This record gives sequence, C-alpha cells and structure tokens, in this order.
Amino acid sequence: MSGLLMSGLALADLRLSDGAMPQAWAGHLGGFCLLRIGTGQARLEMDGAHVAVMAGDLVFGRIGRRLSIADSHDLTVQAALFPRQGSGARLATLPLAAPLSVLSAGILGELLRAAVDRLDRLTEAEMRPLEIALAELVASALAANALAARVLNGSAGKNAIALRAMQVIELHLPDPDLSPALVAHYAGISLRYLQQLFEATGENANHLIRRRRLERCCDDLRDPLYADQSISAICFRWGFNDSAYFSRIFKDVHGVSPSAYRNARDGRSLGLAA
Repeated sequence: MSGLLMSGLALADLRLSDGAMPQAWAGHLGGFCLLRIGTGQARLEMDGAHVAVMAGDLVFGRIGRRLSIADSHDLTVQAALFPRQGSGARLATLPLAAPLSVLSAGILGELLRAAVDRLDRLTEAEMRPLEIALAELVASALAANALAARVLNGSAGKNAIALRAMQVIELHLPDPDLSPALVAHYAGISLRYLQQLFEATGENANHLIRRRRLERCCDDLRDPLYADQSISAICFRWGFNDSAYFSRIFKDVHGVSPSAYRNARDGRSLGLAA
C-alpha cells in the first residue's frame, strides 16, 4: 500500500484481499471514498449494501462503519478519500441512492488513475485543484445517474442511451452553446429520440439544462470553497452568458437574488429580502 495525504484529500494505491478495509480508513469515517478497480474482481460491502466490481469499475460511497471485501481475486484499487469537511461537505449534498454507487468511469476514472500513478510527485499546490476537480466530476456522475433513473424503465439498450444522454448534459453544462440538438449529436441519437426519452420525466431537455445549471450554481454559492469567486464567475462557469439574465431567473426560481442566497449559507433565512 502507498498513499498521500494533503489538504484533506487522501490518495492511495492498494492491493487488497478479503476482509476489512485498511484500518487507516477509520480516520475518514463519515467522509467519502472514490475507488477505481485497477485489476481483479471482488464484492465490496458497506453498511448492508454490496456491489460486485471488476477491473475498470468506479465506485463511490460514504465511508461507513463496516467497509469490507469478499470474493476477491488479484484485487488492486486506486482510492481517493474525501474528508468530512471541505469537499466532503460538498459531496454530502449529492443524491446517493445507496451507500455504494457504481459510476461511469470515463474522465473521472482516468483522472483518479493518473493522480494515483504520480503519488510520489504530487505537490501541495496540485492537490487542492485535484480535490476540487474530483469532487466536481463525482457530482456530475451522480447527477447523471439520478437523472437517468427517471427514464430507466425500458430495455437495457434504451437505459444505456438514456444514461449516456444525461452524462453528456452533465459534462457539457459549462458550454453556453449546449442545446438539445447538441446533446443528441454528442449522444449519437436523433433529436426526436432524445425528446422521447425526456417524455417520461415530464421535463424537456431545454428546461433540464437550465435547471441543472441553476442547481450547480446553487451548489457553488453555498460552498465555502468558492466564497472568493464572484457571482458572475460562477454563473459563467456553468454555461450562463448573461449575468443579468441569470440573476433574474435565479430569483424567479428561488425567490431571492443570488447574493442573498449566498449570504444565507451562514444560517440566515432565505426569506430575507434580496
């Protein structure tokens, strides 16, 4: 086992066998783990939930009191452990359907693998942006899973297409030109088929894109990590290209201005005047 702990985020390269996870993880109880299966296979169990994993799989979950491995074979794991504070507090606001969630690997899995591969060369200056990037990609992956779950009632093929479309939306939210037509193009389906997928949710793709952008802005406005960033910078980061328009629709949805919403994170009521 090799590992690195800086700025709250812990990275580890592990070779594991059946039994409890390393005792060192006890210090991260209540935080979160992101695990990429490097080689082998196993069944991971945590607080009554279990998932079967194999090489290339990516698993995310809250670190509970009982985290163990069974039926393992030649198991290596690249791990990121997030603390309860900072990025962990951000992750605690995300929708978790179960103690362990299997995520689409993609960029997130590759970033984790690359980070662990250079454990001995990472610097303190690199760890903070890495922690933020991993947390944001986890947020996108979980949101895509949650959105896709609203339409996953068809064949396995249809379910895979729905998940791919949701992942496209989450990954491209920062693009101000993102549209249903672009989502369909990136997902490799027709615009009409995309519209049919959304019929099950009662929400069209345009509305979903705008809602998810607003939700990501809300996340950042609440997050102390972004306390020094301007509201304009936050709205531009999530694909809005007009700060006045953003402020107007934000107030329409939440009843307060973005600045009042941000100020309310210290516990004051959101009913305060903007």
